[in-house]
Amino acid sequence: QTWITGVQNRSCVLFMAGESDAAVLDGFTVSGGDGMQYQGTIVGAGIYIFGGSNPTVRNCIVRDNEAQFGAGVHIALSSPSFESCTFVGNVSDSNGAAVRIHDNSFPSFVDCTFLNNHTNDFGGAIAYGNDSTGTHVNCQFDGNTADIRGGAIYLGCSCSDAQVSSSAF
Repeated sequence: QTWITGVQNRSCVLFMAGESDAAVLDGFTVSGGDGMQYQGTIVGAGIYIFGGSNPTVRNCIVRDNEAQFGAGVHIALSSPSFESCTFVGNVSDSNGAAVRIHDNSFPSFVDCTFLNNHTNDFGGAIAYGNDSTGTHVNCQFDGNTADIRGGAIYLGCSCSDAQVSSSAF
């Protein structure tokens, strides 16, 4: 597997120009990014998805990234698809160590694994905020922790929803 590693003050992978589902990231390990500025915080050290981008991410490992929010992946105003991906060892100071889903985003996760991600606040694996809904089909959640609430999945408001089926916690 080929590695994509981050550089200072940047996410490892950026989707922020309205990419369609034809933009495919397949078979990479994404690790060591510093993240991007978003609404005054550092987010998406591994993968930053923004502004109507809807890429397909498959067979990837997103590991050992650190940021304030969404250390592994930060999704805002976008609807990406994740297939057969593993999120492991990501750490956030606040919401969503592996993935943060925010601002009218509608991602899907199929056959994904979330292992040993940790946040100091909410959503050890995944944190939802502000009018977002995601689907999680046949996903595995194990060893994810949050110091306050939501070791696996945290819903930050009643305006968001995680649709989970055939998954194990």
